[in-house]
Amino acid sequence: MRIFFIVDEFPFFLPKYLDAVIIGLKGKHEIVGITPLMTPKNHKTLYDYIKSQMFNLGFASIVKLGIEYSKLKAKYILFSFNIIKNPAGISQVAKKHKIKIINTTNVNDEKYLELLKKKKIDIIVSSCSQIFKNKLLNIPQTSCINRHSALLPAYGGLFPIFQAMIHNEKIVGASVHKMITEIDKGEILAQQKFKIKKNETLFSLYRKSYEVSVEVTLNAIHKLSGKRYKKIKSTTKPSYYSFPSKNDWNTFFKKHKKII
Repeated sequence: MRIFFIVDEFPFFLPKYLDAVIIGLKGKHEIVGITPLMTPKNHKTLYDYIKSQMFNLGFASIVKLGIEYSKLKAKYILFSFNIIKNPAGISQVAKKHKIKIINTTNVNDEKYLELLKKKKIDIIVSSCSQIFKNKLLNIPQTSCINRHSALLPAYGGLFPIFQAMIHNEKIVGASVHKMITEIDKGEILAQQKFKIKKNETLFSLYRKSYEVSVEVTLNAIHKLSGKRYKKIKSTTKPSYYSFPSKNDWNTFFKKHKKII
């Protein structure tokens, strides 16, 4: 199978996830390209929203996040000078594995789509914040699939683990599903769950979700590579959420939840 990745160029969790998935695919499938997705400055992104909510995080959380970000920046520089082997950015993952990069700021741009068509892609793997339109969804021979930090069909949409925490869930996880025009509604190919332990934070749960996402993604690709596979039966009720409201943040802190 010819695999192409479209993932946000975001330093937390994603580079490690992508690196591990590519290692797991080596010798079994051909990786034909990666798009480290950058969004134009005049477009609001999920991460712009996160930055805009910094005042909600509290001083301690801001400091801790700053420390984590500084560590990642240091790792990025160290990898650039070949001092360490673990990439700290999506572009660095592509460099490590000698995979061609196709840049874009809009996954539905016509010129970008033409470049993808030339790759004769079987599966597009997504872990990004942009919505795929029909033309993009129809490019791969097999399917576009998406990684999501929830046990779908529950907690579709944005900030799924945040929403799971304020709804007092005891179990969270990750899913990979076929992509259709409706967001997070396609057939679920693979899932993995884990318990929320005492003193877990939003940061620690997202880290775990991306860690289990490696096996979930590999399982989903393996299923699509075969001619037949058993469908996963949904065990959760469908739900969908957008950006957290001010009341959501108030609930989060009233319940003594922590960011990091």
